[in-house]
Amino acid sequence: MPQWAGWGPGSEVLLARVDYDAQYRNIVKWQNFKQIDAYLHRKGGRSLTINKFTPLTQQQTVRLDIPWPQAMQFNYIRVRDPKLSNLHPQDDDVRVYYYFINDIVQVAPDTIELALQLDVWTTYCWNVRLRTAYVERGHLPVAATWRGRNHDVLREVEGLDLGADYMVWKTERYNLATLEDCGVMVIAGTDFTGNPGTTQNPHLDVAKGSGFEGLPNGADVIIFRSIAAFEVFATSCSLYPWVAQGIQTIQIMPWGKGEKQHPFLDVVYSHECELPDSHFIPGMDLNNVAIVRGRKQGDQHAGAIMWGRQQTFFQDGMLSMVGWSNYADWQRNYSKLYTSPFMWIELTNYSGQSMTLRPEYLPKGGVVTIACLRHFAPPSPRVVCWVKDYLKEGLNSGGPLDGSYLDCSIYFTNFPTFSITNNAGMAALASQAHSIAFSRQSAEWGQQKALAGNQLAYDQASQAMATSTTTTNLGNAARTAQTDLSNAARSQSTAITNDAAWSQTKLSMANTGLGVVGNLLHGNIGGAISGAAGIATAGISNNINTDARNAQTELANSTAAASTGISNQLASQINQAQNHLAAYNRDTNRAYADMVAKGDYANTIAGINARVQDTRLTQPSTSGQVGGDAFMLTTAGWAVWLRIRGLNSGAAHRVAQFFARYGYACNRYVDMAAYRLDLMTHFTYWKLADVHIEAPRCPQMFVDTIRGIFESGTTVWGDPEEIPAMKLYENGPYEVVKL
Repeated sequence: MPQWAGWGPGSEVLLARVDYDAQYRNIVKWQNFKQIDAYLHRKGGRSLTINKFTPLTQQQTVRLDIPWPQAMQFNYIRVRDPKLSNLHPQDDDVRVYYYFINDIVQVAPDTIELALQLDVWTTYCWNVRLRTAYVERGHLPVAATWRGRNHDVLREVEGLDLGADYMVWKTERYNLATLEDCGVMVIAGTDFTGNPGTTQNPHLDVAKGSGFEGLPNGADVIIFRSIAAFEVFATSCSLYPWVAQGIQTIQIMPWGKGEKQHPFLDVVYSHECELPDSHFIPGMDLNNVAIVRGRKQGDQHAGAIMWGRQQTFFQDGMLSMVGWSNYADWQRNYSKLYTSPFMWIELTNYSGQSMTLRPEYLPKGGVVTIACLRHFAPPSPRVVCWVKDYLKEGLNSGGPLDGSYLDCSIYFTNFPTFSITNNAGMAALASQAHSIAFSRQSAEWGQQKALAGNQLAYDQASQAMATSTTTTNLGNAARTAQTDLSNAARSQSTAITNDAAWSQTKLSMANTGLGVVGNLLHGNIGGAISGAAGIATAGISNNINTDARNAQTELANSTAAASTGISNQLASQINQAQNHLAAYNRDTNRAYADMVAKGDYANTIAGINARVQDTRLTQPSTSGQVGGDAFMLTTAGWAVWLRIRGLNSGAAHRVAQFFARYGYACNRYVDMAAYRLDLMTHFTYWKLADVHIEAPRCPQMFVDTIRGIFESGTTVWGDPEEIPAMKLYENGPYEVVKL
């Protein structure tokens, strides 16, 4: 018969009432038999001796001579059989068995029958040794992570009810820029490095292009250290709208502040820059503005990586957040409460972007370092912030891009853009300055040409009048000459006629004279006398005829001269009348033409002036486009806010109690021999699987029982008297262990 199947004579029985149970939900890590005996005596102390062999039935029942009311006080029995050798002789030479009393039945007035269950753990705990086991949960990971030990075991999923909402416990701010820290970047297709000229004589050159941050850009990139510097620039833009209209983008940029966080200086010193012309920006400190032309060889881009302020969550194995946590003092010991899903680290820019981080994946030491990468070159400037080395494991480069990098980042992309108002009228006038000057010149030329034409017409009319007078005078002279010629010809003809008549007369007189001589010769005196008379008559007749012809000729000449004089006078009078009319027409036509020329000129100039005035009334135009989001910038500034979100007080208390009572999920194989079962100062919970046990002096059935105890989950106590009054909030590890 096995030793446990019966009690021999002389066996000592001790009844007690213990605080652990037959389901092994609680077991005790006994130090020795003396500790057990002392405890059992304190918990009842009714002793009796068995005088005869008392077998245990198959149902583990035994009869004792104890009154039923007295037996009802007890739930536990210790039996010492001095005749059986102990399996643990160093403590005692007597074999001891421990039983749970499951039932008590009165079979006689002073006899009861007890239904017993061997306390396998207490009986055989000395003879078993736990080796490799899969730890599902318990206080082992609690002891390994006590008060801030950031061990990866904290990442195990618990699957607990966490309540409906997370509370914001704390907010930390990482400043990026305020309005005072911002500058302005202008992208322009026009060149601001030359003299812009005046409205009447504007000058405009296209942009020379840039290589900002190594990216080619056909436009110019103009950067201003501050908004105030840009305002000076904007004032000048209002004076030179024909240049300002080439502005494509005006964007506020978070240069940042501080010597180590001022990319403006990086831009200025790492790029080939050109300063704007002083004509364009009078009075500006040119140290506050630069036009980027290209990068210097070997220099970094403008958006150099800069590290933000650090927030340490774990330091020297202790939670640095203890001072401000919403947890009670005892709750702060449980590091898992500072991991997800019990606590989250949330990064937000309060502009629609947020990122949730798991505290357990912070870099070693639990330090939150906000890294910032700034990129300002068009077309998509942005600032990216992320947690340095988040989700980083193993040995890698240690550079700024380790860990999740941009996969877990907050972007600032929607930078405010705005426009400046251009005097479109002035710009239009400047763009038409040469055409307007040409129009004025053309009007002046038109007037001069018209007046010259008028003068020419006047001079031509005057010349026509003079020519008409000359022609009339020439006509008069010609007529007079012709009359004189005709008269001379008539007079000459009359003279010739007279001469011919006189010659005939003389011939006749000669002939007559010959007759007279003949008569005289012949003595015809009468005939001579008659002949002489004929001669005289012939001379007289010739004279009369000559005079008559002369008189007629003189009359004809006089008539012709008179007629010619009348004609000449008429012609002169007609010429004078015509010249008077021509002079009137000349003068009136000139006056009208001059009036029209001057009126046309004045009207043309008025039209030019009217167009100029209308142009001045042109609706203003804008350069750049209003857009982006400036709400946070103007109200609180651009920043990354780190928010600590945790459980509400009810859920936090409930979860903390669970951790205090049952530890953390572990889910890994360990060598149980490397750890004491009572890791914690008051109680230690173990939930194992696949337990391997060394027990050469323990029956296999009880080895299986012990295996089942731990695989079902049990709490190991160092002091069994603490079981009724569990010190849930005072339970800490004896030492921090490695897992």
